[in-house]
Amino acid sequence: MKNMDSTLLAKRLKDLWLKHGLTQYELGNYLNITQQGYFYYENGKHKPDLTTLKKIADLYGMTLSELISPCLAEASPANQVAEDSPDINSLYNTVFEPLPNREKTFLRLFSKLSPKEKNDFIELIQIKLQQNKRRNKKN
Repeated sequence: MKNMDSTLLAKRLKDLWLKHGLTQYELGNYLNITQQGYFYYENGKHKPDLTTLKKIADLYGMTLSELISPCLAEASPANQVAEDSPDINSLYNTVFEPLPNREKTFLRLFSKLSPKEKNDFIELIQIKLQQNKRRNKKN
């Protein structure tokens, strides 16, 4: 199995905006970057960070995992789901290089949850953040 080539992600990004009838200019505005900035993503010169990838996934109505898992298609056996692939760590390490290992592990594990479990988990995090905010206001 080979490691994910950053050109697979670049091709995925280009295919998606073309399929949805968008322009690089519109995507740049949506992501609060220049058209040239988006051009660099789709040409593999720069890798989008996690926040940017999440915004792109949201724009297309998909999860982060759905956005990036096809980038492993060439590296995975035909009958193996990308998220179950032993090479998923190399995908996350390639796409999310700047993230600490703890966050990479979190994303890998989170991607294995069902949609309902993901929603429940997000609600728990939101509750915890609200509690912290209230606690900090009291102090």
